[in-house]
Amino acid sequence: SSPLEFLPGRIRSLCRIPHQRLAMMLGIAVPRAVNLVGSRHISISVQKCGPTLAGAKDLASVHGRNWLAAGGIFGTAAMINPTAAVCVGSMFAAAHVTDLAVNDDLDDLFYLPRQTYNHLCGAAPNRKRVVVLGSGWGALSFVRKLDPMYFDVTIVSPRNYFFYTPLLAGVTTSTVKAHSVLEAVRQTKPMPYANFLKAECTSLDPANKLVSLEGHGISVDLPYDHLVCAVGAQPNTFGIPGVQENAMFLKELDHGLAVRHRILDRLERAMIAHAAGRMDEVRRLLSIVVVGGGPTGVEFAAEVADLMNSDLKRSFPVVADQIRLTLVEAQSDLLTMFKKSIGEHVKQHLESVGVTVRTQTMVKSVDDVSIDLNTTAGDSETMDYGLLVWVAGVGARPITKKLAAAFGQSNPRGLEIDQFLRVKGAEENTVFALGDCTVSRNPWTAQVAAQQGKYLARAFRDEEANASLPFEYCHQGTMAYVGEGKSVAVLSPPNLDTVTKGFARVSFFRSLASCPDSMLKPEHRTGVPVVTPEKKFEINVLGMSGFAVWRGVYFSKLFSYSNRFNVATDWVRNFFFGRKVAESAEIS
Repeated sequence: SSPLEFLPGRIRSLCRIPHQRLAMMLGIAVPRAVNLVGSRHISISVQKCGPTLAGAKDLASVHGRNWLAAGGIFGTAAMINPTAAVCVGSMFAAAHVTDLAVNDDLDDLFYLPRQTYNHLCGAAPNRKRVVVLGSGWGALSFVRKLDPMYFDVTIVSPRNYFFYTPLLAGVTTSTVKAHSVLEAVRQTKPMPYANFLKAECTSLDPANKLVSLEGHGISVDLPYDHLVCAVGAQPNTFGIPGVQENAMFLKELDHGLAVRHRILDRLERAMIAHAAGRMDEVRRLLSIVVVGGGPTGVEFAAEVADLMNSDLKRSFPVVADQIRLTLVEAQSDLLTMFKKSIGEHVKQHLESVGVTVRTQTMVKSVDDVSIDLNTTAGDSETMDYGLLVWVAGVGARPITKKLAAAFGQSNPRGLEIDQFLRVKGAEENTVFALGDCTVSRNPWTAQVAAQQGKYLARAFRDEEANASLPFEYCHQGTMAYVGEGKSVAVLSPPNLDTVTKGFARVSFFRSLASCPDSMLKPEHRTGVPVVTPEKKFEINVLGMSGFAVWRGVYFSKLFSYSNRFNVATDWVRNFFFGRKVAESAEIS
């Protein structure tokens, strides 16, 4: 037997990794058997040629400028003070590794040598065609981890950018600029080694593995070997009359810009109405109604309250005191994903900053100037408004229903998937779905979509799209901004109970290192996902401390350093100079 058999499983698996990489670097075909659930086996053969000059030139053309800049900075620093240069370099390296660990991307660091070698060798001739529908959290989290030298990736979306949804409420009041939370798909990984089509999926032919697309009046059929559906969801009006025609939504970046434009437009109109002595029209124009007491509704109301209590009082002193901000929620509490006591705390805080909170109140109908309300007690009321923002929930997009019908599904909520994110009714390991377009036991949040995207990418990268372990959602916490520099945050730390039971499974340390079972040799895997206890320890952080946590976490989750720089400068600008209450572009 091999001497490695006498080593502990985790160490033995690490010892074997360099042997495989060495064989790959020598250009040798490395067959390896992956033990899947039960008796399933697949055989993977990696046929790679050696590095080429063209591959080296291509790698240098993409990263050469960054390497040259970093080398020039640290080289100059080393000439002046070598010790300081080493300290600064170590600090930046530690910060980058910490950033990878915080965002569950530390496995990318271990995959980097292999990825670099693959780039030097060039694209494999027999790459699988992977078509990804969507450009949101799930889609971008998936494609950013794929190796484009192994997979021929095509991203399809009518939106050629990703935007950071947790800061969308801030866009409506210019707390952050729209471009600060925007990440162009064509300028993020795996570009420029992937393809992007700004088009919309219209239909699917599973039998022939064809996706029908339409963009700019041109139709095209796109073949695929693997299809990943991450088309997200759309606002849900629940069939209430007048909502679709008269309300504004807050789901897309365009929605945030349109809401900002409408707020400023209503203020300017109110100024003219005030000059004409039409005070009833002033009060109607400055009545803002927000329907939905979830995180988006609460954060939008909090952002508008901040704007109302600071910048508008200075810029529109004549009409600022006429602004009425009302938050309507059908249930008895706000933020029902939090404890009841936290929901009560948020309600009291919002009321203290000028928000009228109406719980147990349902919308009956909407027209262009008023909204009809019903309370659970049976009372009816009509409320005039100048701006109605509907954030009461999301539902399936029309394309999601078409895709579901193609696989014989009829669930109106979305695509039904199994625990491996495979679409039910589709050919095995061919069609996957993740994020808000799916029906599973997981909530429709960005946190779930991002984790699903990374899980599926690891399955593609390490196990030829045939994951050996099911997806397990790890809830890390919930946060919401409530105004006046205060937030509520409920954090879920890692499960420490496994540490007290010994180091056999080392699941705690594996979670810290972002090292899933799929990265280990089959004989060293636990084969059993980590079970989350029913009563999980949670940390509640409220007030200014919660605000520090809220901003720190959201800042660390931004995709690029460019986004982080822009968002940080926006926050500093607002702190010292306030928000802008004018715009140069007309948005309909």
